Amino acid sequence: MLRIWPRIWGVLAVAALTATAMVWFVNPPSRRSAPVAIAEEPMPIAPSGLAVAAKVIGLQCGGALTPDEVAEIDAYIGRVRAGYAARSTGDRRFADALFPSLEKTYSEAYGTPERCTTEAHAFARDMLDRVRRAKQGG
Repeated sequence: MLRIWPRIWGVLAVAALTATAMVWFVNPPSRRSAPVAIAEEPMPIAPSGLAVAAKVIGLQCGGALTPDEVAEIDAYIGRVRAGYAARSTGDRRFADALFPSLEKTYSEAYGTPERCTTEAHAFARDMLDRVRRAKQGG
């Protein structure tokens, strides 16, 4: 049994190298966009997926957030969804599928009292602060 592991690792290493070589062949560095393109669209202060997590924690973990604070986060998520809908039909469909799925996943994750830790509470408070900063423009 132990003799098979080196073979498996060898096969995985060859597969990884082959995949890397294919990526470089199909999309060489000279055809990739410049790093400046990344700077044009910075990471949001309050990523919407994490805002959904904070909303769920606020709803399911008593004392993490007040109802008004949950509503504040929910309004932010609504604005993000509206932004997706304004871009294109595909983006609207993406948002219509993504946000309910995230909410369901986080609801299942924080559905037990054991998951409502002080870290979860701190995370929700931090995301609320981020949402407030994002609303103020940074």
